[in-house]
Amino acid sequence: MLNIILWTFICFSSTFSYAYLYYKLVDNPNKINLKIILIFMIGSISSTLLEIFNLNIITTFLFFLFFPLLFYSIKNVGFKKLIFYLLIIWLYAILIDLLLIFILSIISYILKFNLYSNYNNLISMILTLLVSVILIFASYSKKMKTLTEALYKKVFNIKYFTIVLVILTSAILVITILMLFNIMKLDVNILSLIMVYLIVLLFIIFIKKKNDEQELLKCLQTLKENNEFYIQVEDENRIFKHNLVAKLLSIKSVSNKKSKALIDDLIYQYNKNVNYTNAFKAIPYGINGIIYQKIYSYQNTLKVDIFSNVEYDIFDVLKPRRYNVFVEKMIIALDNAIEASLNSKGKILSISLFDENDNVVVEIKNTFSNDLDVDNLGIIKYSTKGSLRGLGLFSALRNAEASLNISIVNDFFISKISAKKQKN
Repeated sequence: MLNIILWTFICFSSTFSYAYLYYKLVDNPNKINLKIILIFMIGSISSTLLEIFNLNIITTFLFFLFFPLLFYSIKNVGFKKLIFYLLIIWLYAILIDLLLIFILSIISYILKFNLYSNYNNLISMILTLLVSVILIFASYSKKMKTLTEALYKKVFNIKYFTIVLVILTSAILVITILMLFNIMKLDVNILSLIMVYLIVLLFIIFIKKKNDEQELLKCLQTLKENNEFYIQVEDENRIFKHNLVAKLLSIKSVSNKKSKALIDDLIYQYNKNVNYTNAFKAIPYGINGIIYQKIYSYQNTLKVDIFSNVEYDIFDVLKPRRYNVFVEKMIIALDNAIEASLNSKGKILSISLFDENDNVVVEIKNTFSNDLDVDNLGIIKYSTKGSLRGLGLFSALRNAEASLNISIVNDFFISKISAKKQKN
């Protein structure tokens, strides 16, 4: 009877410690409700029964079956994050348990007394209770929370095919070791040869994909470094304009009426356009350099408006292939918009970058002079620019990795490129 009471108390304490640590890690503002209490009670009683009847294998299975349900009822943080918290809390408990066993082993060695053989059941109870107490104390540690959040970011920054590559590498290593140790008894059949061949083939494919990813990252890094150069050029350009305007104003103060009119016109030309430095700093790396390079030559010809409320690196939220398609479509749309706006009376170009639902969007608006047939846009060889044109827009509309929608609203041609963000 005493054994049942002790295990009931210990299992309730253990369940509470796991749930409470999760509660603190996710900053749950919700109050405890009847559903949480009911799930908690069912899990605790089940754990008690399994411990009493010494069904340790089923206890581990119950943990991964019961605690996701309990954690979900406390706060839904999404499937991936929920599984991460489940595994990390389980890992914390295992590490604490191993540390306590190590300390207990040292004590047993010093005392020259085998605690495990004499008090096995009691030791298990004490260890389980100590783990629970340590987890509850750890839940109040800011370092524990910071560590867990850092681990979460690290884990989910790993690409899926990187994980698969590690698994395949491990599989090849295991197969090689097994073959070396069993070389004399090795029984090779067609099925085993096919399996080994497939594993090696997949390994080569994933190595190539990993190499392509690294090349793409290097390319993006180079682009980011080049962006710094563009921003510095614009800063120098603004300083030059500021100093030139100051000198023109100085000359104007001693000039006649005709000279003043010419100087006023020059000052107007230098001061009428967009403040590029602030506008481009608001646009994420990678994208700002492309836009800057495209429109810099026309800053004194076009009336440019730039807006962005995207504060993250777009490459981090799009798959590499989708990022490439997104940028490719943006460049095609931007080239068309610049050419169309230069030939129009208004000469207006507007670029907006923003989030829309689960998509990152760049919207390009421009004035135009031609009578456009929107229904025929994107059809190969149809273009407002002359014969044998229209291939760029035709190409941009084909790839489904990023969508391109075109329309005409209030005398503005609008190109809207959107790409779905990958889930964290």
